[in-house]
Amino acid sequence: MDITKTENKNISTHCQLAGFAEASSVPSIASENFLTVKGESAYIDMGLFYSYIVSNCIRWWPEPVEIDPTKTDAFLKPIFDSLKTQGVTQIDLSFSQIANIDALLSGAGAGGTDAVGQIFKDGYNVGDTGKNFLAYLTDTAHANGVKCDLSFGGENATSDDMKIQGDPTSQAEHLAEFMNRYNIDAVDWDIEGANAHALMTVNRPEDAALFFQKLHSLLSAQGKESVLTIEGNLQNASGDLSPLFQQFDQTFDGLNLMLYDGGTHYYLDADNPTWGLKQWLSYVKDPSKIHVGFFDAIPYENPSASAGGQYPVPQGLSRGAAAAWVYEYVLNQLGLSSDQAGAPFWWTQDPTRLPSDQTIVDFWNALQNKRIK
Repeated sequence: MDITKTENKNISTHCQLAGFAEASSVPSIASENFLTVKGESAYIDMGLFYSYIVSNCIRWWPEPVEIDPTKTDAFLKPIFDSLKTQGVTQIDLSFSQIANIDALLSGAGAGGTDAVGQIFKDGYNVGDTGKNFLAYLTDTAHANGVKCDLSFGGENATSDDMKIQGDPTSQAEHLAEFMNRYNIDAVDWDIEGANAHALMTVNRPEDAALFFQKLHSLLSAQGKESVLTIEGNLQNASGDLSPLFQQFDQTFDGLNLMLYDGGTHYYLDADNPTWGLKQWLSYVKDPSKIHVGFFDAIPYENPSASAGGQYPVPQGLSRGAAAAWVYEYVLNQLGLSSDQAGAPFWWTQDPTRLPSDQTIVDFWNALQNKRIK
């Protein structure tokens, strides 16, 4: 996911939409329901996205059944035209699962929480191109100057989804091969909640670390990235996920910290034994690799929304401007500027409001104004 190295330091809106919709429920869904713009990148719920294709773009006769390229192009063109207009340079395909790497590579498909695997399950090609929908989508994206990222995990992933099926080195090689085959540019690992524990219990910790390190090495040689997204509790680094932080620079290219709860409090402090950025910098030395996450349902303008230090947020600031003020204030305590830190990202309460979410617009405008000196 390219929210870790946005060259102009643009913000990102991290909105992970997982799941698979039944085909019969999809035809009336507009594109904004499964496409979420986030700064220079956009999440695509591949379950909903592909369900729409199957419901609306299939040519059933004469056999073999295939996806109609004319209808597919008519569907994709306005989406990519809109993305280009908004400056979006990457789409994030969510979600796939670790346990299904071989199924993806073989084209056998996968069910359950692996939304990407649904594409292989049907075996439909797009016209006479010889490409399934995933290959057709990534090629279309690249033709429009848009990169493709594959996202793993998510809130709905199960402990079984965390299982590395077999030798970790071979599985890393298989995933790198799959990414090459489908021209996928990066991979993001969203390890949330109990899955941080499950990753290290359904696998040997040394196998999990070896898998991510081998994958990072393979992708780095190809100019691709691997990024870790987790909740911002330091227990992730010192506890369950500690094997992934022992050689972080050889394991991942960036760390996205979700520093918020379900909508009442944020967890952003320079120095805090549970979630402090100073403490995170003892695990990830380069501040440009740490990306702080925000949530637009949280009242950053209200000092009591902070779960830690109480910050003198100026009265009258909008929610987004207040979030930017707090962010710069905390970085200032660490002797850092927003230019030195990694690009922030946002979770949004209502993805259908993007990209017109004023909170996010205000946040970015306030960062450009450098309110904290």
